[in-house]
Amino acid sequence: MHPETVKELPEAFAALIRRQHSIQKLLVQAYAEKSRRLLLQALLLDPVITSARRAEEYLDYVLKLQAEYLPEIT
Repeated sequence: MHPETVKELPEAFAALIRRQHSIQKLLVQAYAEKSRRLLLQALLLDPVITSARRAEEYLDYVLKLQAEYLPEIT
């Protein structure tokens, strides 16, 4: 593999990439720390989540659904 240099991205595209990067960093940190609070923060950054209440409901659903595969989240 050989890295390629790319020109500066348009700001709108760069902003989307920065947001996704922040979400991914929070997810990794949340699982490392087994932190529900950080998982919720990551969800709240996601543009498909429309409210804090929906984010909490979705988080509860996913944690229950995937309980046998995920570490205990507190």
